[in-house]
Amino acid sequence: MKIKQTPRKQPPRVTKTPRKKLRMACFFLVFVGVFVVGFFCGIKYRNALVGELSVRGFTKRSNSFTLGAKNFLRTLPKVPQRYLKASPAQKIYLNIKFKHLSKLQKKRSEALSIGHLTKTDDDYVPAEVIINGETLAVKLRLKGDDLDHLRGNKISLRVKVRDGKHIFGMRRFSLQAPHTKGYQAEALIHDHMRLEGIIAPRYFFVDTYINGSRMGIMAVEEHFSKEIQEFHGRRESVILCFDESLMWQSTNANASAGVFENYTTATLRAFHPSRIEKSPQLQRNLQTAIGLMRGFLEGKLRAEDVFDIELFAKFFAISEIWNTLHGLRWNNMRFYYNPITAKMEPVSFDVNANYVEDNSLLVLQHRFATLPRHMMQSPKMKEAYVRNLHKVIQRLVEGETISTLRKNEQGYLQILFGDTPLLGSFSFSNLVKRARTLSQITVDNYATYVPKMVFSQFNYPQIVHAYLVKEPTKHIEIHNVSDVPIEVVDIKAQKAVSCSLPMVIAASPFGQKLQYHCVDYDFAAQEKIEITVRLQGNEKLHKTVALHYAGVQNSHPISPQPLMQILRENSFLFWDKNRRCVVVKKGEWRVEKYIVFPQGIQVRIQSGCKLYFAEKAGLLIRGALLANGEAQNPIFLQAVKNTWCGITVLEANESSQLTHVHIHNTSGHLLPHWSITGAITFYKSDVQIKNCTIAHNSCEDALNIIHSQFLLENVHIHDTISDAFDADFAEGIVKGCEFFQIAGDAVDSSGSKIKIYNTTIRDIKDKALSFGERSKVEARNIHILRSGTGVAVKDNSYLEILQAKFTDIKHAALMAYIKKNEFGPAEIHATDVEIIGKKNIIAQTQSTIVLNKKVIETQDIDIDKIYKDGYMKKKR
Repeated sequence: MKIKQTPRKQPPRVTKTPRKKLRMACFFLVFVGVFVVGFFCGIKYRNALVGELSVRGFTKRSNSFTLGAKNFLRTLPKVPQRYLKASPAQKIYLNIKFKHLSKLQKKRSEALSIGHLTKTDDDYVPAEVIINGETLAVKLRLKGDDLDHLRGNKISLRVKVRDGKHIFGMRRFSLQAPHTKGYQAEALIHDHMRLEGIIAPRYFFVDTYINGSRMGIMAVEEHFSKEIQEFHGRRESVILCFDESLMWQSTNANASAGVFENYTTATLRAFHPSRIEKSPQLQRNLQTAIGLMRGFLEGKLRAEDVFDIELFAKFFAISEIWNTLHGLRWNNMRFYYNPITAKMEPVSFDVNANYVEDNSLLVLQHRFATLPRHMMQSPKMKEAYVRNLHKVIQRLVEGETISTLRKNEQGYLQILFGDTPLLGSFSFSNLVKRARTLSQITVDNYATYVPKMVFSQFNYPQIVHAYLVKEPTKHIEIHNVSDVPIEVVDIKAQKAVSCSLPMVIAASPFGQKLQYHCVDYDFAAQEKIEITVRLQGNEKLHKTVALHYAGVQNSHPISPQPLMQILRENSFLFWDKNRRCVVVKKGEWRVEKYIVFPQGIQVRIQSGCKLYFAEKAGLLIRGALLANGEAQNPIFLQAVKNTWCGITVLEANESSQLTHVHIHNTSGHLLPHWSITGAITFYKSDVQIKNCTIAHNSCEDALNIIHSQFLLENVHIHDTISDAFDADFAEGIVKGCEFFQIAGDAVDSSGSKIKIYNTTIRDIKDKALSFGERSKVEARNIHILRSGTGVAVKDNSYLEILQAKFTDIKHAALMAYIKKNEFGPAEIHATDVEIIGKKNIIAQTQSTIVLNKKVIETQDIDIDKIYKDGYMKKKR
């Protein structure tokens, strides 16, 4: 790693002069000569030469010298044209002080000596990044497990941007040599994942300099911050992985991972724990997510109870088609917990196209795909996999997916050719060929093979996990993570622990669930409990401090109740055989319990029905909701006494309809391990709501529509303690509606496309209209009166508003600004707009407001301060 020691604040100008181009041409001629000489210097040297060419992108990866030579000679004539026409990459300059650079070099030397990189939080050093003339403070450390990330000039780095700023719309990302993950192939696989709706990190290429010395083209890979969730239209939640530290500790001690090449010996952890600690909702999500995963690992829950099997089926299918194993190894798998469905979703990560399987076995049957094999034991998971595999293959064979990927590849190659002009394009014909072969897979002929693996005695870095678990009652769990029995010889706590010692815990065979004992103990919140154990027959003692951990969940938080049980316990419901749906009988009824309907069951509420819900009662429907009242005979849904939970419709196959329905006194869904922000929520469920009223809501959103198409016509929402209507990544129309007496925002959207017509909004404490995260909105004939802020457009959102009237706006009638730096400026075009009272228009620098054909002058605004301490601070 040859890097200058003195940082240079100003980036150097780099131009390709004719002399430099001549030098490059000479270089390639010399290289050809070396290649030819190598051919005659013995097989050992020839293979080494081909390997070096491959690493530098001069040939396709191949174990065959002959094939490597053919690829090299076939591509060589294209070099001059590629080099001259290579597209310039975005330049990024890193400045690192000498003492901090020395720390990185010392860590690199340590990794090269032991064979892999070990990482701690103390490895980070401060630095500066200069991009587009802007200097940003960052922290960085070395990145990667294997040494291919640290050899040569292109060292891999993990970068954290400081002070709430972003680079490329990201706060955390990696810089790594393109060859470490197969050049453009890694980006293409992630692109394919996103085409199928799977979360995948952004992956692209930049031209990188350190202290004025050019490292060259490097790959940028997004890390697991909340920005990756926002980019994919997901609600902020937690992303889990298995802690692989024991695997690497065992590798250091034994030159092999041994029994720790095993997800059952690994503790689950979440990324960015400090952010989670600050949010009670994220803490609840984390507890539920770990509890569900533990329930699956313990055999208490099925795969379909814990995982979104449709998304995992696509994830497995794409991995199989691309023949990549690396992203399916347990220590590389990442899991996003969807707080709405209470299911885990896959996050594509480190698929690493360098590691393809050259055998005829399915990747999912590989001995290292242990966790996917476990999941595939579920018949529903296997059926979903085969069904989605065929769908993904069909889209590939028909050419639409390939066309998109080819276009993306051309953009990647035009940048990569600047450093590696002999780099070959990806063989999409081979990809389609493998896909056609895989199309023969059926549920019946799909088979798994689990090998028996035997390991010798190891120097165990740890032999137990000890957890403090609150549910169902407080207790200590002691897990044996070794493959031999252990003895618990002491439990040191503030109070006496009721158990007989020594306690023997059976061995945990490789690939099977861990053996453990539970000890009842009422521990204090901050109590330190130390467990002392030893391997049976060994006098060496191992001590560990018990950590707080989520308990095993025996059921999914929103498991559907059997239909017959629902009908038996709720006499006001009956099954309509002709229409195959549940129908609410006419009349007035009390709903005493929370009802969770099975998947695909349609629910009909007849005109004139009045349902009175107990405080913890509500409806969760996984089919269409059809509540069609009449003007003179409406439907009423309200509380028996003070409040009730509300209604959630999840992933319905048909559109829901609500007409002449009055919904009052909702408080939101807060079950023991599941909660969402909306009282009335439609998630991936299209809906039409007409002539309805939603009033007296006491949770975050009175109405929340997510990833759905909608129509709100003549809907009245009033008297809510927070937001009235929230559209997240949805598309629809708001027509002839009225929102009033709202303590939060009247209409709030993220990433949505909305048209708002003939709507009145009054008496709003916060914002009448609030659009963010690339929302596109068209508004016509809007009247806003007595509101904190009239219209707020932020974060790369666009609003076109025509014929609007603002009356008595307290702070600003129109605002355009950036709240989240990763999105960028906003834009408002307002025509035929009348403002009565305070005429305050605020356009933050870089954002745009055009009011009645006049461009409003921009100004610097501290938006963070306004949200934290100013008039946009939420007061609940």
